[in-house]
Amino acid sequence: PAQPNVYTDGGVLYPKHTWAAIAGFGIWWPGRVDAEEEVDGAVDLVQSFQRDDGFAQWNALPGQRSTSTRVEVAAVTVALIKNKTLHIGTDSLATLMKATKLFDAAARWIADTTHTWTFPRNPYGKPWGLQKDGDLWEQVWTGGLARGIGKQKLSKVKGHATQAEVEAGTVAIRDKTGNDFADICATNGVKANKKSIMIELNK
Repeated sequence: PAQPNVYTDGGVLYPKHTWAAIAGFGIWWPGRVDAEEEVDGAVDLVQSFQRDDGFAQWNALPGQRSTSTRVEVAAVTVALIKNKTLHIGTDSLATLMKATKLFDAAARWIADTTHTWTFPRNPYGKPWGLQKDGDLWEQVWTGGLARGIGKQKLSKVKGHATQAEVEAGTVAIRDKTGNDFADICATNGVKANKKSIMIELNK
């Protein structure tokens, strides 16, 4: 698609204190009617809500030592489960740059008819376990390989865009709305995480 058909975001409570960070991720699908689509594996990973104008997904990210980038990558990972061509709108430049590099490398490997049947080595040449958030980045990498060439890409959208920016023509209303709803979903994920922690403490 020429414009994003899904928007992802992440949220972290207490981001300056990594030992106490509480995180969640959110995904907004404009125009999607989930009941009319084939059930996918994301249903077991997220909470969701159907609106007239789209479909919302969110959840807490396990573990308190989370960063804003980690939850952004988690949202992209869950979006990749959907079996359709994806154009993901994200306000995280770090996520966009690394995911794009992985998708491009996956596309080159798939298109290369000279390679052997050995499994493709990750393009960073460093074990996933030694990369920051490598557990999630490995899923992005294998997702790009499994989904194929041209089935996914990311675009940068402005986070927390204002109505004035929309009126000035610097931000598309679709991107503002998409990012705003993804942000609300991520906030729901943070709240779900905080609630689960409080329930655990009250046992």
